[in-house]
Amino acid sequence: MKYIIFLLFIALSTSAIAQFRIDYPTGGEKLQAGSEVVIWWRDYMFYGDEMARVEFSPNNGKDWTILDPYSANDRYKWTVPNIISDSCLVKATQITDIQYKPPVLWSKSYGGKINSMNPTTDGGFIAVGDKDGNGWVMKLDSIGEIVWTKSYGTN
Repeated sequence: MKYIIFLLFIALSTSAIAQFRIDYPTGGEKLQAGSEVVIWWRDYMFYGDEMARVEFSPNNGKDWTILDPYSANDRYKWTVPNIISDSCLVKATQITDIQYKPPVLWSKSYGGKINSMNPTTDGGFIAVGDKDGNGWVMKLDSIGEIVWTKSYGTN
């Protein structure tokens, strides 16, 4: 069986607000390749839901692989890679709101200005804005196609 042995686990923060500490694994563990492990950490100066980027290094920090770029939890379920190493590291780094860039689902132009967009229970969206000087509401499906549209005003 292949095992990787973790000698050190670190947690880093990019600001003085959050101080992360890896709570598991803590170092010295022998983890079997292919097994699932939950990496978890704590934010000791908790000021809300802090997001973290979780990374893994098989070679004492020389190279890093991002496991989860935007973890909104204090844990990450990870499948141990199929390598042999005795110098692995894991780190959780605070991600600020400015650094967080959610994935783009789709990008479309509708010919007006959308001021607000909210998800609906059917997986679509309701968009509210203005078009040609009038109030404007659109129902969109999950890929941004218009289901219906309605204008309000006199223009």
